[in-house]
Amino acid sequence: MTRERICKLFNNVELSVSSYDTAWVAMVPSLNSLDSPYFPECLSWLMDNQLNDGSWGLLHHNLQFPLLKDTLSSTLASIVALRKWNVGEHHIKKEGLGNFYDWNMVMRYQMKNGSILNSPSATAAALIRHENADCLDYLTALIEKFGNAVPTIYPHDLYVRLYMVDQLERLGISRHFTVEIQIVLDEAYSSSNISNEDYIRLAEEDFNACQSIFRGEMKDLERWVVENNLDKINSRQKMAYCYFSSASILSSPELSDARITWAKGGFLNTIVDDFIDSEGSVDELENIIRCVEKYNLDPRIWNVNVDTDCCSEEVRIIFLAIKDLLSWIGEAAFKWQARDWLELLNSMLTEGKWARDRVVPTMNDYMENAYVGYTLGTFVLPALYFIGPKLSEDVVQSSEYRNLFEIMSTHGRLINDIRTFKRELKDGKLNNAVTLHKNYGKSGIDEEEIVKEIKILIDNLEKELMQLVLETKENIVPKACKDALDMRRERIRKLFSNVELSVSSYDTAWVAMVPSPNSPNSPCFPECLSWLMDNQLNDGSWGLLHHNLAFPLVKDALSSTLASIIALRKWNVGEHHIEKGLCFIESHLASATDKNEPSPFGFDIIFPHMIEHAKDLNIKFPLKQKDLSLMLHERELELRSSLNISNEDYIRLADEDFNACQSIFHVELKDLERWVVANNLDKIKSRQKMAYCYFSGASVLSSPELSDARITWAKGAFLVTISDDFFDVDGSVEELENLIQCVEKIWNVNADTDCCSKEVRIIFLALKDVVSWIGDKAFKWQGRDVTSHVVQCWLELMHSMLTEAKWARDGVVPTMNGYIENGYVSFTLGVFILPALYFIGPKLSEDIVQSSEYHNLFKLMSTHGRLINDIRTFKRELKDGKLNAVTLHKNYGKNGIEEEEIVSEIKILIDNLEKRLMQLVLETKEVMVPKACKDVFWKMLCVDNFFYATDDGFTGDDILHTMKKVFYEPVSMLK
Repeated sequence: MTRERICKLFNNVELSVSSYDTAWVAMVPSLNSLDSPYFPECLSWLMDNQLNDGSWGLLHHNLQFPLLKDTLSSTLASIVALRKWNVGEHHIKKEGLGNFYDWNMVMRYQMKNGSILNSPSATAAALIRHENADCLDYLTALIEKFGNAVPTIYPHDLYVRLYMVDQLERLGISRHFTVEIQIVLDEAYSSSNISNEDYIRLAEEDFNACQSIFRGEMKDLERWVVENNLDKINSRQKMAYCYFSSASILSSPELSDARITWAKGGFLNTIVDDFIDSEGSVDELENIIRCVEKYNLDPRIWNVNVDTDCCSEEVRIIFLAIKDLLSWIGEAAFKWQARDWLELLNSMLTEGKWARDRVVPTMNDYMENAYVGYTLGTFVLPALYFIGPKLSEDVVQSSEYRNLFEIMSTHGRLINDIRTFKRELKDGKLNNAVTLHKNYGKSGIDEEEIVKEIKILIDNLEKELMQLVLETKENIVPKACKDALDMRRERIRKLFSNVELSVSSYDTAWVAMVPSPNSPNSPCFPECLSWLMDNQLNDGSWGLLHHNLAFPLVKDALSSTLASIIALRKWNVGEHHIEKGLCFIESHLASATDKNEPSPFGFDIIFPHMIEHAKDLNIKFPLKQKDLSLMLHERELELRSSLNISNEDYIRLADEDFNACQSIFHVELKDLERWVVANNLDKIKSRQKMAYCYFSGASVLSSPELSDARITWAKGAFLVTISDDFFDVDGSVEELENLIQCVEKIWNVNADTDCCSKEVRIIFLALKDVVSWIGDKAFKWQGRDVTSHVVQCWLELMHSMLTEAKWARDGVVPTMNGYIENGYVSFTLGVFILPALYFIGPKLSEDIVQSSEYHNLFKLMSTHGRLINDIRTFKRELKDGKLNAVTLHKNYGKNGIEEEEIVSEIKILIDNLEKRLMQLVLETKEVMVPKACKDVFWKMLCVDNFFYATDDGFTGDDILHTMKKVFYEPVSMLK
């Protein structure tokens, strides 16, 4: 029944009443008589609930640490309310409201339910000064709901339910409430849609003003077309399209010159492209180039005679229009814009000769020419001179400027090609990114498969351009110019749904802590984790750039930093960021209890809560116990005053669930220990770590019904540990080669004669037992034989181990790349994680198992594990003469380079691997691997972070204490 009671709590959230808010409601006068209260029952409640010492508020006289601030504000508000109806209008003014606020402005924040930002006190204050039926309806409904008093905020139940979600997840029982949690999260999303008439009114006024400006500019541009005879050339007349693209990017009224430059350039290169594509010849294009080259020598000297130097009327019109445009742009920008036109014309000439001579270029040659030929350079780049920042010659010549342009243009070329290749193929245009693809025309390869590959390139270009646009270090191209180059429509759409207000590290961190309703061991909003890792400040903190402020908000930085650390530690990512954040907190923690420091709203309540949460995650702070006790006690009192939710049901269900799972784990672990003895694996000299192996599996696959998956995981992990230890110490290369030979013919081996040693025989027979067990069990889950895949996983691992053994034997030092390519396989995860995926529910076809997505998930997870292992073990392995990513680093051993610098570089690689894996796990488009399976890869990454948080947890005994608690110590949190 415990679960049912908790489910009911989601729909029946009880809030405690507030003396302070009740007093404000009591001040509201009657509509019929300003000298009498509208809610006399609130006055009655105040008189009935005054405490013995004369105050209102919490029952603070029974508390060890009274909340005096709450008492003072509640008492003062109550006195004012009572005195108001004794004295009248005179006391309303002493009240301090007067005309201090612009109440018409305040009413703009009225919500659909009639309240002012869901605050009864604010609504009551507004109603006192500004008669409003909706405010009155809101307060009336509150009194009907709560009796004679009101809460601090209403509706507040959503926040309480989110708090419940967090509590359930922290207690490890959220999987029992996936439906309820999803409803809460959906409601949280939908509740943010608040209509604001001021926004709409301003948007209408701004749009109409801009529309008027756009219409005037458009008419001027159409006249320019006629004046330059461009309407006489047989071409698409697309000035409206060209101007629309410019106005979409450069919409501010003051950017008129930029829009006109953009539109003229875009229209003119459309004319040139159409003319050369249809009626123009290669000779005419070469003629245009020669004229522009002459003009480029010195624009102030007229050294082109259009009547004799231009070979046709069309060439004459086009050249004069180019000249007019360059003159309009101005002398300062002329040099670079003439260069851009020449580059474009020469790229067109190259394409013209390819077509004329029936040349089929390579894909690389096509792309090198095509990104220029896509024409953006002749109108986007000139427009940058008119958007504000000064563009020096150094900026225009910089590699950053060129890279931004090249990525933008390549993106445009590819997205154009995948949309037009069929039409262009019909028109006889053979050169296109699709038709030039290496697989185009091959048997069994559909065009759509090639298009999908190119779409991946397009997505990567978008990400690359976004990274360049957002980069703030060591760049010289102004941000406003970079923003103009990021032309993706998707980005503009995102701006409408993600308003770029000043973001909050603190709130982002709390959102990052929310678990996924489908998988409580992974975050619901992993993008928030990525944001936190990307936005830590140089001093290790998160929050405002407090060191630049006249009044430093150190407490804001403390709460934001601690919340960010908790979020990262909760999901076991970003260890490097955590270390930096803890250093900042340690050096500023004294400010937390300094009453003279300005505090963000709720700091004294929320910060202690986070400290307690951090203690649960083994994060330690140099805070005196006395101060900590005071902070935690005050926080607990405040929670009790605002939330009327009993946690007993939560705790009872958590107790029951944990103890039930512990009982299952205990039985499974005993069976596994018997399996070790039955297969003589205890007789091989090695670390006997079955508890560790099973613990890692149970951490990822904790649900009781996943027994087969846990056993598969534990057996594989234990067996690979035995094998790895044996071949590291006593085993020879020849014995490893012998084991590989036996596994290759696993079903046709006589272990007594084919195995060259007792140890090889034991390992082989245990491996055969594991493969047989998995095959039998998996057939019931998958409906097919998976043993060949399991054997292949083991062979790949053994060959990687053999490679490392030969490197050691022959004294070979591989390259870093060679080491990592072999090392992610030899990290051993493949032989127990991949087989376990067959037992978690979804069907895994052969196509899924062989897919690039499946392989990439495995490679990212394993490479992460290899690197995090190496930075924790390199000193020990160096003594043992073993290879390691740290010692193989290109800078290792160089004069002046410390080991910790190399470790810091590798930690950055580790963080990047975490982000990439998270992206793959969250991807929902064009995926084959089921979400439940992808989650396992992410959870294993988190397990690695836990095991290697400070050292090699698998080899040492630091984790032993935790495992003993999980497996052998029942919990009883109810006293």
